[in-house]
Amino acid sequence: MGQAHYEIELSTDDRTLTAERLGGLQATLDHPESWDAGDVAAARTQLPSLQARYEQIQRDRRNIVIRFARVGPTELVGSVTALDDDTTVFIDASAPWLEPSRYVVAGERAMTGTTTGLTDPGRKAHLRVDTSAPADSSASYASLKDMLNAMVGKSAAVGDGAAAMRWQLDRDETVTFTARMGDTELAVSQRSQDEALAILAQARSRVNDGSVDGDGRVGQTTTYMRDAMALNANYDEKFNRSFVMWGLGGGGDDIFKGWDSAWDGITALSLDPALALDHIRDFYDQGGPRYDQLHAGPMHAYLAWRAYTRTGDRSILDLVYPVMVPYIDRMREFDTDGDGLLETPWAGERLGGRGNHLGLDDSPQYYHAVQVPTNGSDDRDNTNLTDVALNSYYGLFAETLAQMAGVLGRDTDRTRFAQLHDQLKQRMNDRLWNAERGLYLNRYLDGSWEPTTTPTVFYPLFGELASPDRAAVLVRDHLLNPDEFWGEYAIPSVARNESNARNLWMSAVGAYPPGESESKESSRARRQR
Repeated sequence: MGQAHYEIELSTDDRTLTAERLGGLQATLDHPESWDAGDVAAARTQLPSLQARYEQIQRDRRNIVIRFARVGPTELVGSVTALDDDTTVFIDASAPWLEPSRYVVAGERAMTGTTTGLTDPGRKAHLRVDTSAPADSSASYASLKDMLNAMVGKSAAVGDGAAAMRWQLDRDETVTFTARMGDTELAVSQRSQDEALAILAQARSRVNDGSVDGDGRVGQTTTYMRDAMALNANYDEKFNRSFVMWGLGGGGDDIFKGWDSAWDGITALSLDPALALDHIRDFYDQGGPRYDQLHAGPMHAYLAWRAYTRTGDRSILDLVYPVMVPYIDRMREFDTDGDGLLETPWAGERLGGRGNHLGLDDSPQYYHAVQVPTNGSDDRDNTNLTDVALNSYYGLFAETLAQMAGVLGRDTDRTRFAQLHDQLKQRMNDRLWNAERGLYLNRYLDGSWEPTTTPTVFYPLFGELASPDRAAVLVRDHLLNPDEFWGEYAIPSVARNESNARNLWMSAVGAYPPGESESKESSRARRQR
């Protein structure tokens, strides 16, 4: 048995109504002087009903633990354990990509299915799921949507598009299952619950002994990374390759081309370099990084460089470098005044559009930027705000491409990008270092400072743009200062002592202003990914 084990705790909790959201409304009432009168009145009206609803959700909350381990290339053993009494649990089967398939209940302990091959439609795969305990009820449905409707008590058409088995469990009750695939119909699995649990325990032990894990609040992050990769590793059926993506599936989805998937690749590289290399190749099969997120190019270049230094696979550089050179050259169009530093793009009057070029939606540092019309290739105009964060990414980009060019034997490019990095470092330290406050700040083209203190003051630390003495000041006087950034949860989206902090409910505490609908909340949450 290989080293493969996964464990996750799931809850029926409502992610849109959180303690942080209630806390944001309470903060509005506690500090009415910081809010409009309408916001305060709305918070006073909404908080009692939302608080009651939240408390009811917590009373009704049910939790389960799911574990599974790979026994062989085509076999999984798993378990579902209830952590509360009166917990409804489903085990279901349906087609992941809606390919022609058939799934039906096969008695009180089993489901079976058949599906056509993704790359060879003439080939048929067979699925069988056997459980250790008979289901309290089970049914086959016409479609995945019908099955989901039935699970919540809505009307659903019967058929063979999906199947589900249901158990009503009390606390600490467990159902185990064996799931197998093959080219022919599969016989019944006689594996008992004790045998399944023993396999899971052994698999967990082997993974902990031979893979990354840790204890304590810091050490456990490695275990969380490992679990996250196991949950979010996907298969791209079009290109026959694995990739990593949080929540939203499909290699061609637009969000996959943003900076998020660069971090997914960096995390995968720490745990499974082969998966990271597949992830990078799949990314460029989709066309490479988005340009509307101006940090997508720098971060994906950085991922490729880290992948090369970790694995020695030069083909990654051969793949990525030709895409990235025109990307960085295009970024010069956001240099409004031609001084070599970039200004933040204009995203319109809409509040939520400010800062989304770097995933900093709604950050107050962009509130007062002024539109400067341009005729560049991008469909956005420029602004008058020289951007510390954007120039930091630009510098990291230049440094990374200089390193790539050196490996690829492109000496002219290596010199060009190294010089660009050095110029950016000099110009940022000359123009964007605020000596009085001892940090890097955004600055308007008229020379005035944008005073808001956010974590972007630290961005020059990456890409080797901050001078050593200034880096020491940033860390000692600001990062480690509990009045600004340090605390139980480092680091906040805006300095704790920031006076220019109106409307920071979105990124600072996860709460929303009175009157925000849940649909708008979900939309903002997606934009901030």
